[in-house]
Amino acid sequence: MAIPRAVEKALDEEVSRFLKSGPTKEELGRIKTSSYASFVRDVERIDGSSGKAAILGESQLYGGSRDFYRTTLNWLRDAPPPMCAMPPVPGCRMACLS
Repeated sequence: MAIPRAVEKALDEEVSRFLKSGPTKEELGRIKTSSYASFVRDVERIDGSSGKAAILGESQLYGGSRDFYRTTLNWLRDAPPPMCAMPPVPGCRMACLS
């Protein structure tokens, strides 16, 4: 199914804005809240692929300690709105990257 040109244009404009300016303060706040809420829902479970055991296991595996999840939560809490600081990519049509 082809995407109508107007939708494709709007999507390109939004992606370009995002790459140029990063998320707005409100957008960043929403994703922080959503990510934290997801973590809380996951930690309430005891087993399964996203419960306490999985969180502790992933923390140990990827962070080297079972409480590494605390570090990732701090990163989420302290994340500033990012600015596009990528080096130029020759031939890229995205304004932020070229």
